[in-house]
Amino acid sequence: MTFKPTRATLDVLQVLLLGGDELDLTRIAKRTRRTTPTITIVLMRLERAGWATSQWQGGTHTTRPRRRYYQLHPDYTDAARALIDTHR
Repeated sequence: MTFKPTRATLDVLQVLLLGGDELDLTRIAKRTRRTTPTITIVLMRLERAGWATSQWQGGTHTTRPRRRYYQLHPDYTDAARALIDTHR
């Protein structure tokens, strides 16, 4: 593991475990009740470690910026559950 399992990290992992097709930064922040800068840092660390993946929203949106959607990498589902169980 190349990231620190902080409470914010555990919260984000919990949301990613619950899944959903459109988990963008705003939705993850609302579900964790944390600020978007905090969530951004956590997601960057999880992506660098390979635990999370992301993809940009398709299509063109002229009224608002495109969103980036995040998912827990399937190879880390069991590890995420174990990490949450161990630290909560």
